[in-house]
Amino acid sequence: MTRKQRKVSGGGISGNFADRSLTALKWNYVGVGIKIVLQFMVGVVLARLLGPGPFGVYTAVLLVGGIGGLLVDRGFGGALIQMHDLSEDVVCYAFTWLVLTGLGAAAVLCAAAHSVAALFRYPAMTTAIYGSALYVIMYAVSVVPRALLRRDLDMKSDQIAQVVAYLAGFVVVGIGGALVGLGAWSLIGALLTQLIVYVLIAYARVQHTIRPLFRMPAKAFTSFGNLLTVTNLLNWGIENFDNVVVGRVYGIHALGLYSVSYNLVRTPTDHLITTAQGVVFAAAARAQKNVPALQKAYLAAVSAVLLVSCPVFLGMASVAPTIVEGIYAAKWAGAEKLLLPLALAMPVHALLVGSGLLWARGKGAAERNVEAGTLAIFLVGLLIAPRISLQAIAWTVLSVYILRGLWLTSNILHSIQLTWCDFFAATRGGLYLGIVTAGSFYIVDMGLAANGMIALNRVFILGCVGLIVVTALPICIPGLISSPELRTVLENAVPESPGFLRTVMQLYAKS
Repeated sequence: MTRKQRKVSGGGISGNFADRSLTALKWNYVGVGIKIVLQFMVGVVLARLLGPGPFGVYTAVLLVGGIGGLLVDRGFGGALIQMHDLSEDVVCYAFTWLVLTGLGAAAVLCAAAHSVAALFRYPAMTTAIYGSALYVIMYAVSVVPRALLRRDLDMKSDQIAQVVAYLAGFVVVGIGGALVGLGAWSLIGALLTQLIVYVLIAYARVQHTIRPLFRMPAKAFTSFGNLLTVTNLLNWGIENFDNVVVGRVYGIHALGLYSVSYNLVRTPTDHLITTAQGVVFAAAARAQKNVPALQKAYLAAVSAVLLVSCPVFLGMASVAPTIVEGIYAAKWAGAEKLLLPLALAMPVHALLVGSGLLWARGKGAAERNVEAGTLAIFLVGLLIAPRISLQAIAWTVLSVYILRGLWLTSNILHSIQLTWCDFFAATRGGLYLGIVTAGSFYIVDMGLAANGMIALNRVFILGCVGLIVVTALPICIPGLISSPELRTVLENAVPESPGFLRTVMQLYAKS
């Protein structure tokens, strides 16, 4: 891609750009579908091989590396996507400071490794923190090529890079390391390998200039990045302080139980959010004043994510003990009490899909205020919940996610001139489908358990039941997909969809 290809001159959405957005969305969902299946299967294998302890150490590494990555990013990735006219100088400036801050953050992490291990009361974790330092450096290098792929809506290349990198990291290095007894380092090595492979593939595609540039006159770029960084740090606190508290109060083993239960439901949800959000944000950044177009994009995105997330996570919550026993086996006993509230939190968490519209319209401060207020309330909850039980922390997370989801939704609706009636009209199909799926799961699971069927087989049958419900119900009940915006998206996607999926989408669009 050349610099000229990255230039964007207008604020509207042309027909060609709309087609590219739809193509990007489809590639995103193909990639996400593959990654969710891969991550689930590989995650189950690794969880059975390693147990909670190594996953607790790995979660601590992710916590430290995650906040380091946010500080290093400084919102540059989002700013590169958001800018209308992106010059080579801006790319060079961003890359230069990302690498410098990545190296600085890595040095700080290495110096603080003993203190971080002491925070989790697990001295043996000191060397694992050095893995976090390597992660931060590679993350810094990855920001620019990832942003340029997404800015150009080249989601095909982005998704291929992510899938190949995951296979190299977690299938080859992760499972291989677990089989030879590397413990937590099999997971840390997998994480680093995944990021290195992604960087190599993404950079080969964009080939951006890497000459150093230390100063840039335009302040709008850094101002946007600074606001995004503050917001992301607040969001990190909401989504990770509970892990810190669990590790500090209950230990590494409990952190492993908690994090695996959390990641089982949050990883696919985050994929769902970022997939829709990436395309919505990139498109909205070019149509900031076209309010009707933004309304349609938001209602379609919300309707789609809830039609997917509500059946999956309400269904999982209704049979949490069977899910944990069937997937992870006996060594993960106790995780089912955590999975129930965490699964219920995910449909509300999915409402973050619309936050990109605020940023595209220059109202990112609204999300920052929501995140700051929510985090303050969450911290109060985390002072009380650990004194009760580990499960109380998970229920606190559910309460906080509900608060944040409704508060942020209120800001989005106001920004693009929609009402709560518009919102509930678009979401009622997903909520109804979720309730029916949860009830079906509970009844079927009770019957199968009463006949002595083992948990693993029950999980497989429940998956088949869920597939039938989600496929058949929107077709059999006219108006269940209540969002006309989503039906329009489905109609446009039908011609390029394969075989059976094309037939189902046609029926969905007509229902």
